[in-house]
Amino acid sequence: MDSRLNDESLQEGGVDSASSASRSKLLQALELWREITGVDPNATRLTISSWALKETFTALQEAIDLDPSEITANLLLGYFLNTYLAEREVSLLTLLNDPKSVADRLAKPRALMELLGRPELVEARGAFIAAISEALEGYGAAGRDDVQQLLQTHDSIALLRRDALRGIEKLRVDQFLDGLPEAEGFRPIYNRVVHQWWNVQSMLAAATRMPSGVSLNLIRHPDGYQSYFCFVIRNGGNLFVLSDVPEYSHPLQGMMSRRPDRELDRRAARNWFPYDLLGVSYDEESGRLYTKQTEQRGLVAYQNVALPLKPIADLAPPELVWLSMMFDLIVEKFWHRGYKAAQLSYTAEMLQAQDALIEHARTANLPVPVYEAVGLPALRKADVAADAVSDDEVGAKCHEPNRWMEERYGHHVPDEALNLLAAPEQTFALDASTGEITKTSPGYLGLTDWQQERELGNRTEMAKLDATSFGSRERIEADRKFIARANFATHVGKLAAAEFTERKDEVKAWYEDRVKANASTLLSWCGHDVLWVDEGLQASFTHFEGSVGGVRSMEVDGNSRGLQRKCRQFLRRLSLEESTWEQRYSAAGVVLGGAKGSKMLCLMNGTAASYWVGIYPANAAELALVAGCAVTELPDVLQHWNLLRTYTGNHILSRIDPMIWKAQNPWLKLKLSVLIPLSKRAVAQLAKVPLVTPALPRLMNEGVGSNA
Repeated sequence: MDSRLNDESLQEGGVDSASSASRSKLLQALELWREITGVDPNATRLTISSWALKETFTALQEAIDLDPSEITANLLLGYFLNTYLAEREVSLLTLLNDPKSVADRLAKPRALMELLGRPELVEARGAFIAAISEALEGYGAAGRDDVQQLLQTHDSIALLRRDALRGIEKLRVDQFLDGLPEAEGFRPIYNRVVHQWWNVQSMLAAATRMPSGVSLNLIRHPDGYQSYFCFVIRNGGNLFVLSDVPEYSHPLQGMMSRRPDRELDRRAARNWFPYDLLGVSYDEESGRLYTKQTEQRGLVAYQNVALPLKPIADLAPPELVWLSMMFDLIVEKFWHRGYKAAQLSYTAEMLQAQDALIEHARTANLPVPVYEAVGLPALRKADVAADAVSDDEVGAKCHEPNRWMEERYGHHVPDEALNLLAAPEQTFALDASTGEITKTSPGYLGLTDWQQERELGNRTEMAKLDATSFGSRERIEADRKFIARANFATHVGKLAAAEFTERKDEVKAWYEDRVKANASTLLSWCGHDVLWVDEGLQASFTHFEGSVGGVRSMEVDGNSRGLQRKCRQFLRRLSLEESTWEQRYSAAGVVLGGAKGSKMLCLMNGTAASYWVGIYPANAAELALVAGCAVTELPDVLQHWNLLRTYTGNHILSRIDPMIWKAQNPWLKLKLSVLIPLSKRAVAQLAKVPLVTPALPRLMNEGVGSNA
């Protein structure tokens, strides 16, 4: 039996010691369930079907934690038992030939049913359902046949009760006003209609004027997938929002996600909000959820009147029953227990209108004696520099491959680009040549790539902090720095691209001249068939950009089952007959030797080449070696050149410094490999002379591996 499901855990769950008999009955029921299923809750190796049964024990423990009264756990156990028995089959032949074994198999399920059907549980269950029915009377929905049918379906009630208890604990809580509560004995008002708002600011402002109580609201986002439901709770001068607002790793994730329907589906699987009001449809062929694009292209600055969507009494029975449970749990938490959040929340718009909400509260005469505004000044370049921001704010900075670009171009980024704040559908564009940032209208939601390109022209889309986003001061600060860092990186990347366009021919010409002048040194390496460089890095976490000849994984310490790391080709020699055009092209950054028509000529004697050697520098030190100079003598834009890309994670799913993935180093596109054509005679000559090996760290001898 699961060690968590014992008498001690029940006591920790808050069950009164006087109910030891009840605890004993529950433990007895759990033990019977273990014996019936034949599943060890502590087992780690299980079949798929057994794993599903093991999860029932986890669900039961959760039910005990959520509801120490044990009503939910017993209801759930009844549901699990009914489901399990309904899926079992016994052949007629077995019934005829071995009725005793069948009877023995039924003994434990029958005993468990008797435990779950004992009078005190039936009475508690009946009282609970009666309370739900009474609550539904207030909405005029208790008399609906479909609702009554649901109330008599105990399995469904068990799941809805579990989900309501889970919702009150798991839904996100934000407190926007902290004041005095209503007097003891005050009865909260339940709003009977689901309302729609185009932004959270309008809803909060209206909530200051509503009677103290609870309402259910839909915040409609221009991108339907990011719409969300929330309970607005006002208890005197205290204002809360309890919501299923999408939670993202960073503020750009919602618009970058390839499958936003999955997040919506995940939310809908946990809660019983009326998601059909979003206009969601399911495509069976693709297995995806789709939302209708809102016709409203711009958000209403402030919505003075709520838009009624649907009476709560007209909702589907499961949604209606779940909501009635939620309303009672909300009153218990925010009125009877007097819940207060650890800190206030703010909308991002309050960065510019810091006193907007408290002014609404004062106008409504709400008892809010003290209010602390978000109090965050506008950002400057120094505030978002690499050394000024933390990983919690902008994400992991990892190995900072573009730090040199930040230092080279960062001072040109205008502070205006770091403080962009607007409604969700509003976008901004940067003209890198002038540094001008302009608004674009009507925005890009629903536009194709070519439509966006037509709209932007030579400009680049900039990120902005969604004015309707909300959270604690720390969260707002982190998100606005992330956005600022993203725009900083975008501008830096555009400036780097502009310099690349201006100087690439000059830099490439310099490199070619130095390589040609260093040809004798390069020829001294060509007696090798292949030279490998061990990068000393795990294979799964590295890749290379551009041309590096070939890459393979190698064993660490000869252990084929252990870690593997990558090595790459620095040099390889191939025959013209056996190699492909693509292989030769990848090495042809700089070509030494002549050509006659389509034939390459040997660098050593000018005759027709039969072989070619590719040299593939992958970092600035190797560039300098190939060019016959020091790293400091390389053009300044090549002194940080490195084709090695260490894996930093998925920037769509994880919070990663935008300087890593938004600011692309354009100089990595410059092909700086070297191709040397050689005749058969030249190769024979090179084989007779002592081989000279380039001085490279972690260089591996020839013959290791194969010519990839």
